[in-house]
Amino acid sequence: MKHRTQLKLLLLLLVFVLFCGVACAAYPNDPPSTDGNGPQHTVPSFLDEQPAPPADTTIPVTQETEAPAESTTPQQPETTTFPGESTGESCPHITPGPYYEREITVLYWEDRQHEEFIAEYQTGEVVNDAIFYRNLSVTERIGITQSYILINGNASNTQSWQKYILNDVQAAEGAFNVAAGYSLSMASTSALGVFQNLLDPRFNVLNLDSPWWMSSLTETATISDRLFLVSGDMALSTSYMMYACYVNQDMATALGLESVPELVRNGLWTYDKMIQMATGAYSDANGNKTKDLGDCFGYMTSGIHTDPWFYGSGATILENDNGTLKISDTFDGQVANDSLIKANALLWGGNDGLYTTSTAHQIKEFAENRLLFMTDYIDATLDLGVEDVKYTAVPFPKYSIDQAKYITTMGNPFTIMAVSICNKATDFPMLSAYLECMAAESHRQLLPAVFENSFRIKYAPDSDQREMFDVIRAGISIDPGRLYSGSLIGQGLWRNVMSSDLSAYSSDAWHKTCLQYGKALEKSLSSFLGSYNNAIQ
Repeated sequence: MKHRTQLKLLLLLLVFVLFCGVACAAYPNDPPSTDGNGPQHTVPSFLDEQPAPPADTTIPVTQETEAPAESTTPQQPETTTFPGESTGESCPHITPGPYYEREITVLYWEDRQHEEFIAEYQTGEVVNDAIFYRNLSVTERIGITQSYILINGNASNTQSWQKYILNDVQAAEGAFNVAAGYSLSMASTSALGVFQNLLDPRFNVLNLDSPWWMSSLTETATISDRLFLVSGDMALSTSYMMYACYVNQDMATALGLESVPELVRNGLWTYDKMIQMATGAYSDANGNKTKDLGDCFGYMTSGIHTDPWFYGSGATILENDNGTLKISDTFDGQVANDSLIKANALLWGGNDGLYTTSTAHQIKEFAENRLLFMTDYIDATLDLGVEDVKYTAVPFPKYSIDQAKYITTMGNPFTIMAVSICNKATDFPMLSAYLECMAAESHRQLLPAVFENSFRIKYAPDSDQREMFDVIRAGISIDPGRLYSGSLIGQGLWRNVMSSDLSAYSSDAWHKTCLQYGKALEKSLSSFLGSYNNAIQ
């Protein structure tokens, strides 16, 4: 079904009046303001130098649902600065361009976990209002509005997602301009030849080196000199779906442990250090003389949340070698095997770690102050009441101090964008301006909103949690073997070996697993690349 976002002309006139007064605060010559959390600097929109539309131009923003009366006077949210972005120019490569006065249609996965694009009106909820203003900023700057086609597209609906897109292309209907869907559905669909190559120079406004784009995805998904997939700050799920390690501050203090954020700063937060700190944390809290839920543990995990033990070490299934995918040497490497042995010893070799049958268990145990460390997405914070547990989210540890950086694994339910091949080449500049503007304004407005919604504090420069959040975000790494797993052999190998006690096996359990499935991986990779290259000829 098509869902159109509209705003009344009255709203736009009020926005225009307010923009004259409020938006001027985004210019670089204004002094910083304070709100009790340290200096907060405003940042201009990346298209502040764009010429204004003609005086008689009406910005085409329409909507089906009328906003409540109290929401008709917009209050522009605060903005702040981000790593890699100056206070003077948030997107210095942009030059003034046309005011398009166009509506584009976005094919959007309806079964997403977090809203990212649609906000009918202000509600007072921080993320909704940030989305509302992000969209309004894009319309103000380049005249582009958005409508939506909503269909399911998550892991259970990949085939129907692909079928819809393929049917639209084969019928040359061009029902949508941009697709925004579940990462694995978008990755497998990209091999069908249905998306435009975003490296085409006619997408002349895109600057994928900007901090609002996920550079690791750009590198991973550039195959045979073509790039069909992008993601970054315009999809707030990229922030919510980052894996982090959660530290229970009260338990850490009671156990007399070192500051984990300080260990992170000094590059000393490693697998061995976390295991050392978790050792001795166990107590039979429920008094049944059995290691089980209800006891206090140093670490707990389950299923999909074991993935960071593989990726955090720097291991990947595949690697992109100058535009060609191949099986990575680290897939069946010593570091991955050693990581399995370390994790398995913590979970099964004593009482301090526990592997559970459900990922929900660790949230409950952590929230009830019976768990020192857990691994989960950033959006786990939405289930943790700050009044119940004091915590800090830090990056997943490094395999060793010699590792160059902390590596952040992305959970699969994040949104990737692509441009339909049905678009005319004459629209490439307009579509590139839309994507860049959406990404830049999301960087400026959505990131602090996601942070505040997650941690209930402002995105302040002097915040420990902001610093850790930035380190987590800077460490995002996309494995092609994970991204294209739907076309390969899935993601179950590591999870399966992590789910049972390996003490009866030799110390090369992971190596034996790789040998068992290596041929199948080679075959599926060859088939995928054949389909990919044939589809784009």
